Amino acid sequence: MSSERIGCSLADAASGPDYLSYLEGASIFPPSLHVIYVNTSLETKAPAHELVPTITCTLSNVVQTVLQAFAQVPDLNVCYGPDSYMGTNIKELFQQMSLMTDEQISQIHPKHDRLSIRSLLPRLHFFQDGTCIVHHLFGHEVVGKIKDMYCDAFLTAHLEVPGEMFSLAMEAKGREMGVVGSTQNILDFIKRIVIEPLERNVKDHLQFVLGTESGMITSIVAAVRNILGSVDSSSARLVTVEIIFPVSSESITGTSANASQDMGSVQVGDVI
Repeated sequence: MSSERIGCSLADAASGPDYLSYLEGASIFPPSLHVIYVNTSLETKAPAHELVPTITCTLSNVVQTVLQAFAQVPDLNVCYGPDSYMGTNIKELFQQMSLMTDEQISQIHPKHDRLSIRSLLPRLHFFQDGTCIVHHLFGHEVVGKIKDMYCDAFLTAHLEVPGEMFSLAMEAKGREMGVVGSTQNILDFIKRIVIEPLERNVKDHLQFVLGTESGMITSIVAAVRNILGSVDSSSARLVTVEIIFPVSSESITGTSANASQDMGSVQVGDVI
């Protein structure tokens, strides 16, 4: 194996001088709160906390963390980092929330309404130069493929994907054909959609486009197989499920001639 250090592009972005300057700017305008993604080093979090009070978040609780902070501290400025894609998407999510009814917003967070959401938008800031190389691959090229080939599929998007993919999934979510959020949110959504035709005992072919890291494929396929295996065979045969992982050309690696021969009769189309 390579002896080179295995790093993380997001963690590296938060350890550079640009990120320190970003936090120094935030410290000038109290009250401020720094919300930082969990996959950053303690070497980053400790000095950050010296400049601005810092809370570590995960993808599953970042939205609630930010909303709760705004609800508790009047005139708070929240600085999120280091993922610029997630920061953009969180702000887009709040902008869409500002168009909801007060009742819909209160179901997301009981201390907020349209007025409070609109007032917090100018006070939510995010680092502009941090990207995850894994989620960066869901850019313009992938979105074009999805629109052309899978316009009727269910769309899922992790909060770390680029804005185009996030917007596409948000639009699908509005039609009850998609979900945006954490990997657990995506998994729960797919399981719920698969269970519905089984409970109604109807025939259906379901397509799910995964807008998240490839590591999720195994757990999602296993979950779907468990659901189909939990019902009698006649019902399971009525429902087919297709898990689609769209990739950009940047993520495709060539193989040697010998490796291609070893593949035998397997065709590219066999693997989705």
